[in-house]
Amino acid sequence: MWKLIQNKTARGQQDIKVAIIVKEMAVNTYASYAEAFDIHFKIRLKEISRTNNYSAELFYIIKTINLKNIEVWKVDVFGDLKHKMFTLEYIENVAS
Repeated sequence: MWKLIQNKTARGQQDIKVAIIVKEMAVNTYASYAEAFDIHFKIRLKEISRTNNYSAELFYIIKTINLKNIEVWKVDVFGDLKHKMFTLEYIENVAS
């Protein structure tokens, strides 16, 4: 399970769809490392329909901090970081 911190509120239609995907993945993913989360995230981005002829997979990236910490960023058309949307930290499930 991933602990999710929202850094920027989603405004546009694509931002909202990405936010939904990230929140679902934080709870329902089996990925326990940043790289696996990133791969699954890229696959899920392809599900989002294009807006203004731009694909979501071009405007949202995962930036790896370490194996258990990642950030979701929105980038501009040149690939420069625009704003951080989410910070995620992997938390081990503790059995009761």
